[in-house]
Amino acid sequence: MNLENLYSQIKLKQSFLCLGLDSDISKIPNHLLKENDPIFSFNKCLLDSLKELIVAVKINTAFYEANGSKGWITLEKTINYINQNYPASIQLRMLKEEILVTHLINMLKLFLKL
Repeated sequence: MNLENLYSQIKLKQSFLCLGLDSDISKIPNHLLKENDPIFSFNKCLLDSLKELIVAVKINTAFYEANGSKGWITLEKTINYINQNYPASIQLRMLKEEILVTHLINMLKLFLKL
């Protein structure tokens, strides 16, 4: 999604809501813990129930990395679900890359001051 489409979705939905998927297994509702992939089920429930308001999704990859290969599978399923069901209405952002870039820029600034 480009910025023009994002702006269009903000106007259409009258919302600036960005859903942060920092999905922590310890905070998943008990009824979803019985699912094969509780975190994906939780993410799917959030996405589907808030679809009329969400204009962006920001995924914090650290929460998925913490679960090893199973976490990467959950992350892939979540991204595929967003792209298949909401391709033009939700902007997807990955938080880990933003943190890395910000960290590198700050380190460079610090280094240049020395």
